[in-house]
Amino acid sequence: MNFIGVNPLKIEGYKDESYGYSRFVNIKLKNKKYRPVISAVINPWGIKKQLDAYKNNKGIIKDEKNHLFFSNEITNAKTNGFIAGYNSINLGNRIWTPKSGFNLGLISEFKKINIKVKWEYESTGASNFAFDIWLTKNKDGPLSEEDIELMVWLDYNFDFPIKTVGEDDKFLIKYIKKKPMLYLPTYHWFTFLNKNKTGIIDFDLIELFEKCKGLINLKDYHIRSIELGNEYSKNTKVKTKLFKVDFNFIKKQEFKINIKHKRLS
Repeated sequence: MNFIGVNPLKIEGYKDESYGYSRFVNIKLKNKKYRPVISAVINPWGIKKQLDAYKNNKGIIKDEKNHLFFSNEITNAKTNGFIAGYNSINLGNRIWTPKSGFNLGLISEFKKINIKVKWEYESTGASNFAFDIWLTKNKDGPLSEEDIELMVWLDYNFDFPIKTVGEDDKFLIKYIKKKPMLYLPTYHWFTFLNKNKTGIIDFDLIELFEKCKGLINLKDYHIRSIELGNEYSKNTKVKTKLFKVDFNFIKKQEFKINIKHKRLS
């Protein structure tokens, strides 16, 4: 991935994590524009052996002419579970690493978080193209049993056999209380499955949070991070072209925040 702006950085491969500014990512705050720090990571977290992560897995995030390109090819590597990895770009503070971005704030601060995405996805094996959003009771620090992972699967070719708790015109909503695994404690997991996989979508993230209220009240939760990328299992090839992702964060009172990828190239 090639970050264009104040700090040009590049990541191709799965060994390093990169941070930087992009002229395609802007925050509008009280009529002033800012460029937030974003990160990109190739993360084969579910592969058991480090050697397999390098030998049997190849991940790429890079800029093309008119899109951001995600690619991952993995053979029969030994994994700790069904998911072998997740390659993504990130807005906010990832819970897995030291502070890597800015604080996105409490859910209760926002009136709307409108998101628009345009993409192309193809895959053999099992994968998805998805947002991975972490909501935590604490602003910083490790996960607790009260914390929440909320995923929005934009495109996918597999599903998990877990309980369906709701549905609307755009999403099928699933929920499970996950058991401890590796370095993760027990935590809540919501998945919103896009029913109309047409390569373009817009939705309000606050509305999705509201749909979780029947099981958990999210009022006092922090939006820790918003990631977007490909999740994949073993014996899988996946390629995704991200043409744009537009974020519009609107606070309840004081001001409006605009975060936009007008074009990714």
